[in-house]
Amino acid sequence: MTTGRSQRKLRNYLIKRGIQLRIIFHNIVYLFLVAVITLAAAVSPMIKDIAFSGNLEKQYQAAQILLGFLTRWAPLMGLVILFFILYQLTFTHRFLGPLINFIHTFRHVARGDLTRKCHLRKGDYLVDEGKEINLMVDGLSELVVQAQQASDELSDRLQEAIPSLKEGKKEVVEEVKEGVKEFRDAMCRFKLGP
Repeated sequence: MTTGRSQRKLRNYLIKRGIQLRIIFHNIVYLFLVAVITLAAAVSPMIKDIAFSGNLEKQYQAAQILLGFLTRWAPLMGLVILFFILYQLTFTHRFLGPLINFIHTFRHVARGDLTRKCHLRKGDYLVDEGKEINLMVDGLSELVVQAQQASDELSDRLQEAIPSLKEGKKEVVEEVKEGVKEFRDAMCRFKLGP
């Protein structure tokens, strides 16, 4: 009997069912075409001997060889197709799993959550790409922290400057202008579209 954890893993093996099944289907069609061409190349001499040989003994031996070959070939191809499907399922799972992880990370970043990281399992594909996405999120986090610090410093300068401005001190205005410039520089690191 399988545990709940094992059942969950089996149930979730088809991460993106539509995409995975399409990939598997196309690859099975390709495998089938290769198998048919290989089979045709392997049995064509025997069929030629059966159809065009005038020698009954030669025809009988060719037919025996062909029947023996086909009775072994059909179960073997069934086994090959089964292993091929399992391999394709594993391959697509290891490829699409990280893509789903990337999508979840992108959605978190779009909502402003820069704490989400791409965590890939051992054996997953796209590990280097996941590391690049994590570097991107870290870079964005650093830029946001810098902008927040500049905003806090500007706010502090404004709070300190309010009493001095009432007294008419002009040097405080220059300090506030400098703080606004630093904040603008921090915000200019973000490049936005039109």
